[in-house]
Amino acid sequence: MAELPKTNIQDPEQSNLQKEKFDTGMSKDDLLAQIIEWERESETFYEVLKRVWDINIRYYKGLQTDVDLIRGTGSKTVENRIWMATETMVPIATSRLPDIVVKSGDEDEQSQQDAMDLQDVLGFHMERVRIQEMAERFIRNMIVKRYGVFKVSWNKKIDDVGLEEIDPKRIRVPRFGKDVKSLAFIIQELELSYGQAEKFFGKEKADLLLTMGFQEGVQDTFHGPSAEPNKVSSDSNKQRRKTFTIKEVWTNDFVAWKAGTEILKSEKNPFFNFTNKKKNYFDVPRKPFIIKSLFQTGESILGETDYIQQLISVQDNINIRKRQVENIAGKVANPALLID
Repeated sequence: MAELPKTNIQDPEQSNLQKEKFDTGMSKDDLLAQIIEWERESETFYEVLKRVWDINIRYYKGLQTDVDLIRGTGSKTVENRIWMATETMVPIATSRLPDIVVKSGDEDEQSQQDAMDLQDVLGFHMERVRIQEMAERFIRNMIVKRYGVFKVSWNKKIDDVGLEEIDPKRIRVPRFGKDVKSLAFIIQELELSYGQAEKFFGKEKADLLLTMGFQEGVQDTFHGPSAEPNKVSSDSNKQRRKTFTIKEVWTNDFVAWKAGTEILKSEKNPFFNFTNKKKNYFDVPRKPFIIKSLFQTGESILGETDYIQQLISVQDNINIRKRQVENIAGKVANPALLID
């Protein structure tokens, strides 16, 4: 059963209270060095998680108890209780919109009416962002991939709050930090087309993505050099990648975008008004993520284990016994006829 390693990368208290060095005054070289350091810091942590994901997804899909290694006429029975339990919990948890209740601190009629209006507005927004649909994937990821991730942002097209469900495999967090606010950083892996890159970073940076090579000695700690866009000579038959891998790196105060060994853009937290802080909902800036995991027992925002890891031995016992029953029944009920 794969568990998270007991690493000594940082002291928990130092990590949780780490003073963020990310700011607009840093040079691009310093920003790049800091991001690479954070990627390396999380490497051991995520190597274990990758193994957990592989095992959990196999068991969720029914590839259990070495069923793919069975040859011949032996029983390949799999009674996938893990899938049945997961797909029972998810619909129950997401069958209704969240029941949001707003109560007024005053008893006068206007205050009561304002509270009811706010409750209706919040209910409308839950439906508008398709919270039930997104929560299905969020909860399924909590069960199968150990944690779920939402990203809250401002949708400029409709000038309102937006919500996005993120695949946990595209998110990196440090080993220590019990909540999103106390995490030293969050790194999200983005896949952008040339058009998207041009719109967000400008034509110069988008063209740079097309022509940039991978600098030797600075590896991409997510996927290695092969994941980065490479130079393509004019006489080459190879086609350029249709998308580019970009790392979006967040602290509470700052965000930067990195591709290979280039910093494409950096700025202060765009969701916080640093000039007029009275306009902000929160007193201090925060990363725009919601991360939830079960079974947290240590200093990490991610649980030390999950439902599937705890049930693998039970699931294996069920499969083994059912296969034994079928194998014996096949021999007894349909005995071979030996003719001399």
